[in-house]
Amino acid sequence: MPQKILLGMSGGVDSSVTAILLKEKGYEVYGVTMKLWDFTRPGKLLNEAEIEKTKKLAAHYDIPLKIVDIKEQFKQKVVDYFVEGYLHGYTPNPCIMCNPTIKWGELWLAFNSNFDKFATGHYAQIKKLDGRFFISEAVDKLKDQSYFLWQLSQNQLSKTLFPLGQMTKKEIKAKAEAEGFVSLSKQKESQEVCFLAGTDYRNFIKIFVPETDNETKGDFVWLKTGKIVGTHNGFFNYTIGQRRGLNIALGRPVYVVKIDAENNIVYLGDEEDLMSKVMFVKNLNLQKYPEIKNGTEAKTKIRYRSPGFNSKLYKESDNVLRVEFSAPVRAVTPGQSGVFYEDEDLIGGGIIM
Repeated sequence: MPQKILLGMSGGVDSSVTAILLKEKGYEVYGVTMKLWDFTRPGKLLNEAEIEKTKKLAAHYDIPLKIVDIKEQFKQKVVDYFVEGYLHGYTPNPCIMCNPTIKWGELWLAFNSNFDKFATGHYAQIKKLDGRFFISEAVDKLKDQSYFLWQLSQNQLSKTLFPLGQMTKKEIKAKAEAEGFVSLSKQKESQEVCFLAGTDYRNFIKIFVPETDNETKGDFVWLKTGKIVGTHNGFFNYTIGQRRGLNIALGRPVYVVKIDAENNIVYLGDEEDLMSKVMFVKNLNLQKYPEIKNGTEAKTKIRYRSPGFNSKLYKESDNVLRVEFSAPVRAVTPGQSGVFYEDEDLIGGGIIM
């Protein structure tokens, strides 16, 4: 009897080819997709066209499809997390929160009693060593999404399939074309946060939390001297490492180097002030190993497109890790994720403090 697979579908080429591959392997495939709402315009769906594409592909391959509305859960666990992060002076990554709480949370948990595995179109691989499951980088390094998956638990990983992990994007598009979905293979991919709907995050926050539109102006302060050098438009409009859009002229290139949300202060400095040899991460989740030994060598990524930096890991407390880089690293940003790798394998990760 074939295994029953629940597949997260979005209407894009990746999840669509995933569906095709699973069917070819003889799995009994069921699809699930969610309604994505515009949180700045009540009652407006953002992904109506994508849902229609998903319906057509599911019907073509005889895949039963569930369309779920988890607006409130998405708002509480992803959108509120995103907005509150900025309003506390952090730079959050909503995709990293969405994976464990929405995709593997609300979608998988709602139906998992009826299925053997949960599949998605992520570019990543799952491996097993000494009884532990862990993420490993995809074959296609340019599309690899392992960085976004560090929060997945052992139970979630044990029930997950990533059929695209050993394929390149070129192969996936060719597969879609061979199946007659030429327009799907040529579809432009969005690189933005899905619920922002093309708007700048600053505008989204002002619409989502109207009182921030009247945010009192605050001081730009030069980090090294503590001297006030200008006025900013509210700390949440800025991120660590930002240079453009500061609207301040000091006769030299200046950068945001620190944000004090409590006092509405944005600290500025030279590029050298962005460099760090040590960072701390909290909310740890470990995958490849059950614990990290002090001095463990790792390649640490501090953002999605980070090349990864040579580092050593040290346990500060049960839930805090100290990361010491072998050379200074630019723009370590609180709220982003620090993710640790051993070669291509994901050791674990945490939120940068």
